[in-house]
Amino acid sequence: MEQLYKAGMIVLGQRLFREEAKSTWWRRLNHLLTLDLPIRNSSERMAWLGRSLGWLYGRSMLPFWVSFVVVSLIIFNFNLDEYHHVFENPIKVLGWLSFWGLLAFYLCLGLIVVIHELSHALTCQRNGGTVGCFGFMVYYGCIMAYCDTSASWGFADKWRRMAVSFAGPMSNLVMACVLAWMELALVRIGATGAGHFCGALAMISMFLAVFNLLPVLKLDGYYILADFTGLPRLKSDSQTYLMNVLRRRPMHWEKPLSKVQRMTLVGYGVISPLFGLGLLGLLAWKLSYNPFYQVHRYWFWFGVVLLVATIAQKIFQAGHNCYVKRRLHEILIKC
Repeated sequence: MEQLYKAGMIVLGQRLFREEAKSTWWRRLNHLLTLDLPIRNSSERMAWLGRSLGWLYGRSMLPFWVSFVVVSLIIFNFNLDEYHHVFENPIKVLGWLSFWGLLAFYLCLGLIVVIHELSHALTCQRNGGTVGCFGFMVYYGCIMAYCDTSASWGFADKWRRMAVSFAGPMSNLVMACVLAWMELALVRIGATGAGHFCGALAMISMFLAVFNLLPVLKLDGYYILADFTGLPRLKSDSQTYLMNVLRRRPMHWEKPLSKVQRMTLVGYGVISPLFGLGLLGLLAWKLSYNPFYQVHRYWFWFGVVLLVATIAQKIFQAGHNCYVKRRLHEILIKC
């Protein structure tokens, strides 16, 4: 029973009842604010698209894309006087856009997200996998895309699994550099507005690439690190490992852990919560110098208190779950 509980195949009755009660209103809210648009016969359509564009995601093209991104960033970095307007601040651009400009900006952001997911799908196909489904959705007002690349989990070569995860952020880096070069070209010919429009999109695409590559968030970077270290349950295992180290309790693993794996578990377990607190502090510090804060400071502090209360509730819930697991372990030992 303990092994089934650890594997997630059974849950406590109290937790199951709480999750079902919570999912009722959450499911209704998601149903109202989510529009799902799946593509019919997506496997056949993705196979056709793979035959047309799959070569862009082959191993032979990876050095080209990496070189393009690195050279572009070096040029932008060492010519800041001339290219200081590259990667325009999106907030400034949104301030002077018309309704149709905002609509175009919104659709372009959706296209960036779609290309990100397509990159995952086409890379999975290129490495011998199949894409189960692909579609679009409007999630709480944001254009999103989704694809089923679970076939990549069966790749014996970890580098192929990592390639599928890395394809999305890499596509964002390439799009950011392409949009930045477009901005420079448009500004030089006098189309300043269109150039800054592309620069704002480049900034957002670059941000999405960095955001997805952060291992502390359970996004592409997390799965890249998990595959590289051979720790598929990196987040949960790091918390368990760190707690056992602090309590000096013996640890039992299915396979002996290497030194790199132990260092990864400790490092991830320490850095992950610190990153969340640091990000919260940075956000509060940046907003304190924003004009929005000067006008709406009471709403700002209300939001901060609400966010801190939410985090505290999550910490309390995690502590309660640890206590329940410990009690369950003691009961099973007595039985």
